[in-house]
Amino acid sequence: PIPAAPRRPWQDGSGKHSRMLPAGSPRRRDLGRAGPATRPRAGARGRPGLEAISGRGAAIAGNIVRRPRPDPPMALPRPVHVAHVIHRLDYGGLETGVVSLANGLPADAGRHTRICLTTASDFWRRIRRPDVAVYELRKQPGQDPGAYLRLWRLLRQLAPDVVHTRNTGVMDCAVVAWAAGVPVRVHGCHGFDVDDLHGTRPRRRRLRRACDRFVDHYLTVSRQLADWLMTTDGVAADRITQIYNGVDLGRFVLPERTAGDFVVGTVG
Repeated sequence: PIPAAPRRPWQDGSGKHSRMLPAGSPRRRDLGRAGPATRPRAGARGRPGLEAISGRGAAIAGNIVRRPRPDPPMALPRPVHVAHVIHRLDYGGLETGVVSLANGLPADAGRHTRICLTTASDFWRRIRRPDVAVYELRKQPGQDPGAYLRLWRLLRQLAPDVVHTRNTGVMDCAVVAWAAGVPVRVHGCHGFDVDDLHGTRPRRRRLRRACDRFVDHYLTVSRQLADWLMTTDGVAADRITQIYNGVDLGRFVLPERTAGDFVVGTVG
């Protein structure tokens, strides 16, 4: 639970108070390293605390605490908690799907948390559910072991039942989820990277195969990606589920057309 506190701006990691969350917004929490002008507040035993913000604009601080490992999801008498790990929450197809899941799933279908390995842009404000928290780990470019340590601590605190990683850029987070005691790890394949359009680069192939043993199941958005996982990475067919991207027909309705209308279609 988040204690009541006066409304105050949050610190964006640069030491400058920059934004205030509007009331009713989903909770966004910055777990990244402090900037040069920012000193994290000390928590219990003098260790750095968390800078966090709630939907009510309250600021809190406290250490990530270690919790017992949860039982398998099927044995839980509560809704399943799914933590979605992505590289960055910004404008894009994958990110739009993550936001649509948050807004479209019924509130009683389970608890959902969004974890950004780097940061989140204002795109996160499209999440309309106030019970969905968004965390930023602020991983630095290149090697940044501290980001994975922060992820491990966060997963120990949240104790989710499922961690769902997406695309090769965060597949290694499945290893961190396993180390944190998360019972189920799912990896989603939404497409190929710009610098690896066929998914055949040896280095990334070795990374995927090394992380494969820590992934329980795969989700793909196309038949091509499912075949690629089986042929290139050697994933068994019974570990892959293909789910096509859908279109909200309640929102995107074809207008009535009359004879002689000139229609222009665009894709992108």
